[in-house]
Parts: sequence; C-alpha cells; structure tokens
Amino acid sequence: MAVLEYYALDSPKLNDHARKAYRTLARKGFTDFVYESVGIPRNATAKDLATAQYMDRVGLFTNSVPDGYFSIFKEISEMFASLVSHGIIIDSSFVPDISVGITWAKYWEDENLESVYGMRQSFQSSYPSYYPQSAAGKLDANCYPDDALAEFRKWLKQEYYTDKLQPYLKGKIRSGSIDQMAALQIIDGLKPAQIAKS
Repeated sequence: MAVLEYYALDSPKLNDHARKAYRTLARKGFTDFVYESVGIPRNATAKDLATAQYMDRVGLFTNSVPDGYFSIFKEISEMFASLVSHGIIIDSSFVPDISVGITWAKYWEDENLESVYGMRQSFQSSYPSYYPQSAAGKLDANCYPDDALAEFRKWLKQEYYTDKLQPYLKGKIRSGSIDQMAALQIIDGLKPAQIAKS
C-alpha cells in the first residue's frame, strides 16, 4: 500500500495504473474495516444479520425474567423465526415484541386475568448498544405468571396472529420495511395447523 500510495499520489511522475490499484485496495480495506468493526462477516446475508440482531437481544434477556414468569419476547421466537425465514430484517425499526406486548397487556387488563393467574411483574430489559433505543438504558418490561402461559399461547395464535398481525405488517409495508408478498407469506405461515379429523 505504501509503494502504491507513493506512485499514485506523491511521485513526481504520477502513474494512473498505481492510482487505480491504490483506490481499489483502499476501498476494499475500508469495506473490510466496516464489516470487522460491526462484527459481521463480509459475506453475511440478510438472514445472518437479522439472526445476529435477534440473538444479541436474546442474550440481554438471559436470567432477567423472574422465576415463575414468562416474557413476551422469548415466547414469540416462532414469529421472529418466521419473519427472518422470509428475509425480513429485524432491526431497531422493526420490533414486533412491542406490538405483541402492548396488545397482550390490554387483553390482560380487559379480561381481568390478574384475578385468574395472579399479578404480573416487571423486569429490567434493554436493547443492544447499537440500537437507538439503548439510549434509554434499562427499561421495565412486563412478565406474566407461568400459569398464564397456555392462555397467552392460545391468544397469540387465535387473536394476535389472526386479527392483529396483519394490521401491524400493513404498517410495515407502508413504511417500506417489508414487501406485501412477504407479509402474506408470514401471515399464512403462522396460521395454526389443524388436526386432521379421522
């Protein structure tokens, strides 16, 4: 690089071939530097990036939810997997667990599920440092009694996936986060399987 730099920029007789080679190597070096600085392989796919971001978020939840309670984020891993498998980039602008969490919290209150399963609790949650949301620091997130887990899973499949997911994804289509065909495939992929009748 030093020799190329000399003949490309400093030599009394500049060399076009050296200048081209220097620029090509400088670009490659900068690109490699960017990939290395964010910890992503140069040949990473969109799925690799989305999976890495999901895993970074999962890592922040390790041992943070009190024993005897479940978190929305961990319970919707199937939805994250479906989104990623359809090439959707899950990043700081696409945080579906917030949509599920808000909708479930409203259902929890409307149905007075506290009287059935006990009080929900809160735990400290955070975002990876490269998410803009991380500027808020540690946040309180709701967690729910394990006894309510079957109720949550039933609600997720029969209500959220059926009635709420489509409007959420339509908003993402309008914002340009996902395309319409991918949204339809995700909705179809998350429909509960039916048991065959004999």
